[in-house]
Amino acid sequence: MVRRFSGVGMGIAGADADQWRMAAQAVEQAGFKTLWGNEAIGGGDIFVRAAVALGVTESLTVGSGVANMWSRPAVTAGAAARALDEAFPGRFVLGLGVGFRPMVEAAGMTWINPLGLARRYLEGVEAAGGAARVLLAALGPRMIGMGGEAADGVIPHSMPVAHTRATRITIGDDPLLVVGLPIIPATAREETRERARSLLPALRMPTSPYAVALDDLRAAGGHVGAPGSDELLDQLCVPADPGAVAQRVREHQAAGADHVVLQPVSPSFDESWGAALRIASVPELLAGD
Repeated sequence: MVRRFSGVGMGIAGADADQWRMAAQAVEQAGFKTLWGNEAIGGGDIFVRAAVALGVTESLTVGSGVANMWSRPAVTAGAAARALDEAFPGRFVLGLGVGFRPMVEAAGMTWINPLGLARRYLEGVEAAGGAARVLLAALGPRMIGMGGEAADGVIPHSMPVAHTRATRITIGDDPLLVVGLPIIPATAREETRERARSLLPALRMPTSPYAVALDDLRAAGGHVGAPGSDELLDQLCVPADPGAVAQRVREHQAAGADHVVLQPVSPSFDESWGAALRIASVPELLAGD
């Protein structure tokens, strides 16, 4: 994975193997160097999708952004990551996340302390042989701190630039900071906000990690819009306008992000990756070091 670079992220639940294969090839041909896949509990296996994408591309790095810890035991995740590392050296990044309590309980499982789960899971992955690079999905300061110490870095998503700045201060200079930026496939500001409200349900949960992290930022004096406000939506996501995307990427990079994942948010997989390809018209989003 190249630092100071922009990659593309897509959910895997709505895509069949042919769509995922085609999208991976199109993303690489457009000039992006990384593709990230996100899974939900029972919504498809990110390791299988990663193998599909790696097998049909030449140099594309593929990351799980993220693999849900509730979907498989840690030893299984570690073994799968090790197998991908062996088959495609240097081209896989293991991103892990604890998920959200309502979704875990809806799947019939019992929620446990997320910090304890994350620590034990990271230890289990390492015991199984580990992965070349492991990132931890993190929004709150304690999870962020764990990612900076027990993993290679963190991968927060759907947070304002102020959160990126605070995260970099917490983890220090060396750990990787990979930021997920929601892209709404719309151009008009009002349509972008309306779609964001409907497509980012976790932001409406008062006790979700997102809401808690945003409250923490406000309490610390960060400039963060009020819950549910247009200002907040504008801070969290951008329309699928190449210029607006490039500006927000620059802001996150200036705040300390190593890598920005452009995540088109849409129920339609075709619309999502189509938006990603349009964004690729901005050369600076494809440049890294």
